[in-house]
Amino acid sequence: RGELERIRRSHEKGASEAEEEAATAMSKAMEEASLAREQRRAAETEVEALKASSSRVEHEHEREKSALAEAHSTAQATLEAKLESQRQDTESQLKDLESQCQALQGQVEGAESKLAAAEQRSSQRISELEAAVGEAESQCKSLSVELEAARQETAAASAMASDAE
Repeated sequence: RGELERIRRSHEKGASEAEEEAATAMSKAMEEASLAREQRRAAETEVEALKASSSRVEHEHEREKSALAEAHSTAQATLEAKLESQRQDTESQLKDLESQCQALQGQVEGAESKLAAAEQRSSQRISELEAAVGEAESQCKSLSVELEAARQETAAASAMASDAE
């Protein structure tokens, strides 16, 4: 019986120690589970914070992208408006130059016409003057012949008068 009692006490002691160890292990496991839950909650909170931060960054990126697209669109519209204005100015200047060129062409044609008329009048006047000079030379020759004849007649008359004396 003593042996049985000792075995029983030994079993009770072992059971008690096992219960204690089990209780300690359970307590430790509960602490670890609680710590794991806290770490999981902290990780979830960090993930949520990162998601929020990522969302803010993405929103900011979209806003900057939109602002950049708007600035590009505005710059392009401004450039196109300036180019259109310059094109219209250039076309207007070209039309003015074409008008000036046509006016100058008209003036040149008018001047050429006047010059041709003046050349024709000059040529006609030269012909008239040459004809007048030719007639004057012809009259001079006739008068010269008449003068020579008159001199000869005068010399002959003088000679006759001398002879008559």
